[in-house]
Amino acid sequence: PKNLPTNGPIFEGGSENDKVASNSWEVVLFCGSPAAGKSTFWKNYLKNYGRVNRDTLKTMEKCVKVMREFLDEKKSCVIDNTNPTALDRKRYIDVAKEYGVPIRCFFFKTDKTLVGHLDAQRNTNPHRKHLSKRVGRMPVNIFFSKLEAPKKEEGFTEVKTVRFV
Repeated sequence: PKNLPTNGPIFEGGSENDKVASNSWEVVLFCGSPAAGKSTFWKNYLKNYGRVNRDTLKTMEKCVKVMREFLDEKKSCVIDNTNPTALDRKRYIDVAKEYGVPIRCFFFKTDKTLVGHLDAQRNTNPHRKHLSKRVGRMPVNIFFSKLEAPKKEEGFTEVKTVRFV
């Protein structure tokens, strides 16, 4: 896509001086399609945070267990999953509240065309190590059919929309 920005603020409505990571203990929950750049964003901006990822852990129960382990250690963590619905996000919000830790949501707002391109790059771009394998169209279509845009009222301290740059 030739019309994508290559610089500027990370978040919609933000400034180039916005910080991504917090100096305080927190949870950051990602919401975005497969192949939207969530894991790469974690690697580039939040690498000091523990990473909870269902692709590697396989089940929701293991994800919640690892989240609790990070929080028991007072370590900030990122929930690096698609989390398309309020119900998907609720379990993590409830755990964060149980620990008394703030939880922010970073929404990776992309369209299917861009995601299809990014997913194809996982196979065709040998110059970059990808954190995830190619997913194909079905998981992307399922995500978009279920998507409920995240809202602060779900229990987040804030919801930030990540700009694709």
